[in-house]
Amino acid sequence: MLRSSILRAVDFCNRYAWWVIVVGVAMAAASSVYTVRHFAIKTDVKDLFPRDLPWTQRAYEYMKAFPQPEMLVVVDAPTPELVDQASTKLAEALAHRPDRFRAVHEMQGGPFFQRNGLLYLPESEVASLTQGLVQADPLLQTLAADPSLRGALGALDLGLMGLQYGQILLDDLARVLLRIHQDRDLEIVVDCPPQLAFRGERQDLEEMAGNLMDNACKWAKARVSVTAMRLEGAQFSLHVGDDGPGLDPHERTLVGERGERLDESVPGSGLGLAIVRDIAKLYGGALELDESPLGGLETRLRLPAIA
Repeated sequence: MLRSSILRAVDFCNRYAWWVIVVGVAMAAASSVYTVRHFAIKTDVKDLFPRDLPWTQRAYEYMKAFPQPEMLVVVDAPTPELVDQASTKLAEALAHRPDRFRAVHEMQGGPFFQRNGLLYLPESEVASLTQGLVQADPLLQTLAADPSLRGALGALDLGLMGLQYGQILLDDLARVLLRIHQDRDLEIVVDCPPQLAFRGERQDLEEMAGNLMDNACKWAKARVSVTAMRLEGAQFSLHVGDDGPGLDPHERTLVGERGERLDESVPGSGLGLAIVRDIAKLYGGALELDESPLGGLETRLRLPAIA
């Protein structure tokens, strides 16, 4: 049925081709005229709603009694940052012409939003912004101390060298270890000043801190404590303690030897503490073992810090 109708329509168009063309052109012209007369885009927001609604009538009466002539300027730029900069400069320039412009307002900008803008964001977005500022603190400090090209290159060098603030790295390691030991219901408490940074390669700090924290998790009963603190002479100390069985002074001297293991029941190669000690020596640091306030073993790693 459908196929026969299509064939008849094609045959009709082929037989009366010129008439079909004339009718098509006429219909296109009529459609264009109708579109021009009946379709239009109005930028006046006052005409978006019917005028016979009660609240629109009151709004029109209010605007008639208190006219507010306004001019809206739309700024376009490749990035949002450039839009903000251009809008701010334009607003400042127009504000200096009170003879022409009685008042200038920046939509979602201006002094008010600069002071109180964070109050209008969701808590999750505010937390994300503040966390980003914490992570960018090393770069911001470098640029604030020297806002020149030399300071910018220094901030770039900071990122390329792999220097990482301790709090961020230690928190990441704690989350990974909690997933690895999720069947034991461990608690890892990290306490690290946000301004503390390791002067060295990020991978080396990950290797040392990861070995110490993993070793503590293997022996801990329920709790692991990770504390970093700044020392004199551009150094910092990383203390990792647990509430496990601990070691006596003689055993502490043995476990630092490469491959030495006092208990074969716990998985491991016995190389962890020796690797940490070797890497620390390369940076002029040291590794010490002592009794933890939690009752088990505490490892104390001393390393160079960014001044």
